[in-house]
Amino acid sequence: MKTLAFPGVLALACLFSAAACATPELQAELDRVKAERSDIEAQFETRNRQCYQKLQVNDCKRDVQWARSEALRPITVRQRSLEAELRQHKAEAQRVKAQERREAHEQRGRGVARPSDAAPAQPPRQP
Repeated sequence: MKTLAFPGVLALACLFSAAACATPELQAELDRVKAERSDIEAQFETRNRQCYQKLQVNDCKRDVQWARSEALRPITVRQRSLEAELRQHKAEAQRVKAQERREAHEQRGRGVARPSDAAPAQPPRQP
């Protein structure tokens, strides 16, 4: 069993960025919902193909389509909410990363003297 060298690093990352902690769970849940959706669609595709064996094909296909829509409705709602939450976490992570870059850039800017800010090396010539 491996142990983390710095167990506090993950906790610190979770403290500053919700995306670092929540994204794997969200992605796993989204993958599960997508798999469930594809299973339901495969079942209804099979039922749709069976309609061609019946006399009233159009009525059968309409009923299958209605049942498919009803079965997928809660899954679609859950999938959309998970995708929205995942987008929010990614956006927050990007905001945090941009803020860190800005702060690092400001730190570098304070530590390095700019040639335009420094006093001229030679006094200006007098004509």
